[in-house]
Amino acid sequence: ETVVSMKLVTPGEGVVTLSRDEDGSAFRLAKCGLGALGVLSEVTLQCVPAYRLVERTFVVPRSQLLAKDGKLHASLLNQYMHVRYMWIPFTDTVVVVGLNPEEEKETTATDSSSSSSSSSNSSMPMEERL
Repeated sequence: ETVVSMKLVTPGEGVVTLSRDEDGSAFRLAKCGLGALGVLSEVTLQCVPAYRLVERTFVVPRSQLLAKDGKLHASLLNQYMHVRYMWIPFTDTVVVVGLNPEEEKETTATDSSSSSSSSSNSSMPMEERL
């Protein structure tokens, strides 16, 4: 559940604050109410810490991906956190992009100092790097 709380401006009650912990059923109704309960004026979202993704791109035949048993599709969904399919028109080729979070690496003091200098360098504009 990404939405934690929201403020609605209603015609009868004015500004109403709803949260999933305090106003369970009204909160669930407001999330899918499509404006029927009032105008949404503020939303509080629960965020996750930033993370890096590792991408793996490969090509599979369309016929194999659309096989009746669906084993390839199911295995890709189990193997990757994010999966994207891009069919190349007029061919039997599908480009598959699978993404997973980057593994956390154990770093020593010397590794962290060298990686921090390279990461700060990578965020610099190209003109300054030259």
